[in-house]
Amino acid sequence: MINTRHLLLWILTAVLIGNPPSIAQIDIPSGYHIRYNDAIEISVFGNPELGKQAIVPPDGIVSFALIGEVSVIGLTARELEKKLEMQYKEFLVNPVVSVSLGTFEPKKVNLIGEVNNPGPIPYDSTRTLADYLILAGGTTSAANLKKCLIIRAGAPDLREEVNLKKFVKEGIRFEIPLYPDDTVYIARRSPYVMVGWAEWSQLLNIILGATTLYLLLSSDRL
Repeated sequence: MINTRHLLLWILTAVLIGNPPSIAQIDIPSGYHIRYNDAIEISVFGNPELGKQAIVPPDGIVSFALIGEVSVIGLTARELEKKLEMQYKEFLVNPVVSVSLGTFEPKKVNLIGEVNNPGPIPYDSTRTLADYLILAGGTTSAANLKKCLIIRAGAPDLREEVNLKKFVKEGIRFEIPLYPDDTVYIARRSPYVMVGWAEWSQLLNIILGATTLYLLLSSDRL
């Protein structure tokens, strides 16, 4: 529902001050809580110099003129408006604050390589590596469980290597946290690596078959 009071204030601000919102507005669900990496814009009616545009950092702390640092993460737009109005009362008479959310991309975790359903999965801070692997349909039969790489979005040059086979063998659930835009890569097992009796048996049959064929060809030449 449109807040008539805030809409009127935006119009007056645009007409009198020439300072309309400059970030792309989005339709947000009711009760949406501000999260890391969201784009926010704050306007204080009649005080354009106090306006603020920011991308919410991981710690959720945004610095504002006059009132300093404010924790914005986890608040709805209306809750942040009230919080800022309370703090600006120390400096302004009846301050009116408007908070807008800008365009942002939904957070995700990317799973690639030998998983049954590779691709992005919506990020959820309560999920761990095990949860995301389940959501990706598990690993394929060709997966090298000893080589699971986690590529952190914040430090792409630093790659964490996880031995999933060790976790499975020891019956330990791999509760490894993932963060927005992290990438999980499951490597492919080398076709020359034997992982069980079935593979040895298959190789033995190939060797015996090739040996038998060689002997038959040799006997025909004698």
